Amino acid sequence: MENEIKFFIIHYKKLVERKKNLLGYLQRNSFKFEFIEEINRNTLTKENRSNFTEKKDDIHKAIFLSHIDAFKKVKESQYGYNLILEDDSIPHEDFYKRYSKYLDQLPDNFDMFFISPGKNNFHLPWYKRIPFKKVYKKDNIETHWGGHGASRCADAYFISKKCATTLHQEFLNKSKRVDTSIDWWMNQMIDKYNLKIYWAEPTFVDTNLYETSFNVD
Repeated sequence: MENEIKFFIIHYKKLVERKKNLLGYLQRNSFKFEFIEEINRNTLTKENRSNFTEKKDDIHKAIFLSHIDAFKKVKESQYGYNLILEDDSIPHEDFYKRYSKYLDQLPDNFDMFFISPGKNNFHLPWYKRIPFKKVYKKDNIETHWGGHGASRCADAYFISKKCATTLHQEFLNKSKRVDTSIDWWMNQMIDKYNLKIYWAEPTFVDTNLYETSFNVD
């Protein structure tokens, strides 16, 4: 299983259309997958909320905790490559044909590999691209084309088992409550642990495909 992929999908159960579309894609392409859907905005407990300041609403808290749950599952995964995907994203139809070419260029010691442009449509500018190169190291600095750090939102990214273990343990051992969203927290962790971050260019997952779910109860 060392060269196989498993998808871990952050999903809110009430968004039925999103799950239906993703299931169709995943089953059509025979991918292994698991939906992360037990924690959501309507099931947060007092203990769940105690991890956060009041700065963020329950939607962001639930999304954050779902990513933490995904980290736990990745560190226990038997698969060589593990992809965390939010449910408003979907891989390109030729993902199965393309991903191996990208992973061939990805260093073995990578920590996170972002493969969608994110909700802010972040892309490496054309003048930084090299013919036939598909994987680029991203420093955790603010740029006019890449936002405030190395994360590329949190819509679609491969994460190593080592990195998933580090981030999961960091959350469990945190000394103060979280006051930010998951992608900004990732940037903090990238700095703290000097994580090795890479971006795909061109990207091969589409994101932000639906109207916002924030107004869904």
